[in-house]
Amino acid sequence: MKTKAVILNLRVARATDFSDELGQKKYGCMYFQQSIKGTFCNQPYFFHENTNLEVFKELYQTEQIWVLAGIFDDVEIIEKRKPIITNETKKYHKSHKSPRPCLCSK
Repeated sequence: MKTKAVILNLRVARATDFSDELGQKKYGCMYFQQSIKGTFCNQPYFFHENTNLEVFKELYQTEQIWVLAGIFDDVEIIEKRKPIITNETKKYHKSHKSPRPCLCSK
């Protein structure tokens, strides 16, 4: 099984992410929680009728609820890091030729 790392663009949640202009709750919105130390839980959560609203509101008020950024949202790159997942590269025999020649300078 192949494993791939992806980068998600997140932004701090707004009230409109979880309710409409009439105050009706929008269920099904996916969000991520940020810890007090600044790290993110990589488990996605979904806003639904059984969400603990006390905990949710506390996290929301301290800007620890994040949602996926839209395609027109500004994205600020905070820090660039190496991928967490490492894959062992396949070892090719010297006689194996790459399907595309490498044009990088050595």
